[in-house]
Amino acid sequence: MGNTSVEYKPSILFTNLFLAARSGSELHVLELAKAFLAKGWDVTCFSLVRAYPLQDLFAQVGIKVIRYGEEDQLADHYSVLYAQHHIVSDYLWDCTSITFDKVIVASLGPLAEHEKLPSFSQVASLQVFVSYETLEHNQITNSKIPALVFPNSVDKPWFDNAPRKDLPKAPKRIAIISNHIAQELLDYMELAGNNCHIDCYGYEGRSIEITLSLITSYDLIISIGRTVPLCFAARTPVYCYDVHGGPGYIGPDSVERDSFFNFSGRSNPRKLNALELLDDITSNYESATDRLEALYQYACNHLDFTENFEKLYRAISTTSQAPAHVGVGNRQCTELTKINRRNQCEAFIDGYSKSLGIAQLFFSTNGEAASEANSVTFPYCYHTDIDASNLIQSHASDGACIRFDPDIHPVTCEITGGPSISPLNRERSTQNGDLFLTNDPIYLGEICELRFSSVPLSETDYCLEYSRLKTACEEKDQLRANLKSEPNHAKQQVPAHKDPLPTRMLRRMKHG
Repeated sequence: MGNTSVEYKPSILFTNLFLAARSGSELHVLELAKAFLAKGWDVTCFSLVRAYPLQDLFAQVGIKVIRYGEEDQLADHYSVLYAQHHIVSDYLWDCTSITFDKVIVASLGPLAEHEKLPSFSQVASLQVFVSYETLEHNQITNSKIPALVFPNSVDKPWFDNAPRKDLPKAPKRIAIISNHIAQELLDYMELAGNNCHIDCYGYEGRSIEITLSLITSYDLIISIGRTVPLCFAARTPVYCYDVHGGPGYIGPDSVERDSFFNFSGRSNPRKLNALELLDDITSNYESATDRLEALYQYACNHLDFTENFEKLYRAISTTSQAPAHVGVGNRQCTELTKINRRNQCEAFIDGYSKSLGIAQLFFSTNGEAASEANSVTFPYCYHTDIDASNLIQSHASDGACIRFDPDIHPVTCEITGGPSISPLNRERSTQNGDLFLTNDPIYLGEICELRFSSVPLSETDYCLEYSRLKTACEEKDQLRANLKSEPNHAKQQVPAHKDPLPTRMLRRMKHG
């Protein structure tokens, strides 16, 4: 009789509010999920929102991402629940019957409400925190449940490939990497812009992948959080400052304290104005470059992802499980609690959806016209570099991609890579891309790869465009009237213009 036993494959389910943008929590989950996948685990992530670019990054490595409303695609049992962001993990705990051998509760910050530990933390096997500050604020009081600090860490290739480069006496190329840029940093950009080149990455600029080559292409990075260890590993000066202020340059004498606060700036939350920032950044830059090797060594010793993950993995493997984890008998809750859990999730989804666009790709076989039946839609984050090339290639069996609709709302869209495709119905071209005032923006062409970024039009932008168009129409009407009134031009042909005023705005004027 043959061996019919199946080798046991452990499984883990991660929760996170969203897996969409390039933000700290999402990249943190991606790193951990990939590490467990490399250990041979079956890895699944559950989130309230799933969108590009993170959706594509998870798909590329074969990690399942299941969103709210697709709970029937989850397994009945997982070896480990890694519960991050209590809104989504509380929902799974109270509103499904999924069971777990072990429960890990995790928190990535001490202040945000959604970073509080979930309601079922008392039956957890392990508590995990991103910093000692977070541990002090959020750990379960009077508990014997073990706790571990797993800091933002750096992959080994960064350490191995970080170049030693000659830096100037004052920074000439600066990058601000932040999703919440302080006003004084914007003012600093204006002051310093004449003497150096400054780029801005993040939600308020453009969100792109932060790579070793990107970091090392600058003389200085201004940022906080997970970017700071990356700069240490890249031997690139970093100025720790954000919307809540910060200590500025970090040195060997202060790095332990700054690490305690996850390099958030809360170790010394001083606020400077633009002139003070200019003086501090410029006058202390050269001494900051002298400390790069010491900070590189600190990161090697304390912030190596492989070593820190092994500590976490051992802690999860050796921690005990409790009977409450196995069944659902101890997880009974009222119907009102379930309703509240769902309402919390749906309120978050509604709020977050405002930062997402909905794109659509159309495919054609044998030269037929584009149709909804042979198309694929995908949500994506605004203000973000999006690469849809893998999605196009995965649908190659559907034929050639011949049309791309960047959104279902008016947007400014910039095609940042791939072939030259033509906008069909744009209003005009701007320095930020193609401006569309229609709810059905369209590009046409044979599309084999596609990279783009788009920004929605605000109500103010829409009104300004309307005013511009209205003025242009009035000027054309006046010109036509003048030409008709002049005998010498009586026979001159004047092309009739199609009123380009947006229909939605005309309705508002009519009923306003």
